[in-house]
Amino acid sequence: PEQDVYIAWTDNKFGGGMLFDDVMFRKSTDDGLTWGVEQRLTPDSRCDAGGALDMVSQDSMIFIVWDYNGTGNPAPCSLFFLASTDCGETWRERETVKSGFAIGIRDANVAVFQNYVYVVWRDNQYTYYEELYIRRGSLTPPGIEERASVSVSSLKVFPNPFTTSITIALPSIGHRAKGIELQMYNVSGKEVMSYDLRKRVKGISIDTKSLPGGIYFIKVMAGDVFSIKKVIKIK
Repeated sequence: PEQDVYIAWTDNKFGGGMLFDDVMFRKSTDDGLTWGVEQRLTPDSRCDAGGALDMVSQDSMIFIVWDYNGTGNPAPCSLFFLASTDCGETWRERETVKSGFAIGIRDANVAVFQNYVYVVWRDNQYTYYEELYIRRGSLTPPGIEERASVSVSSLKVFPNPFTTSITIALPSIGHRAKGIELQMYNVSGKEVMSYDLRKRVKGISIDTKSLPGGIYFIKVMAGDVFSIKKVIKIK
């Protein structure tokens, strides 16, 4: 609705102290002149006080994401997603987009484009440095449908275009990933090469003499995170 205004924030007035906040929501139906009652959206799951929270709306749908980074060693960390389809009157069951231990999740963001909702964040679960990740979900019904996360960081492949061989630089994966899987596909989606690699491998050179010229896609998977790179072989 054109006159609806929504706000979401974190608040520790329910006893979270300095470490934990609850996610709160409030709306106005008259361009902010008056406001409805506050809604406490996380009575059983809190957002850490220094964590990120983001909200986006489209028509009668509202989407909120926030991160939780606990204490301890290792520490529990999670990224949560919450949706409403009736302008914030009721809320669907909270979804956990990402969870794990000894990782730092931050910069949670949510966006809507065409028929999808996208959640974007940073963490270092599978690498020793932070990566930027994105996960896509459906608007009807709203939810994060894809369980694999796409690493937005560029996969380093050279040379590209290539002729008789190609080298792929692999990420220094963290302790949560058991290894790295690498596949190469042609434009028809047929797998033409596959490798199961160990953690200590920093890169791999592939002999491509047997491949015909054309477009290929290299997919690197570490845990539930993958990157894809388009490459071209020239004769």
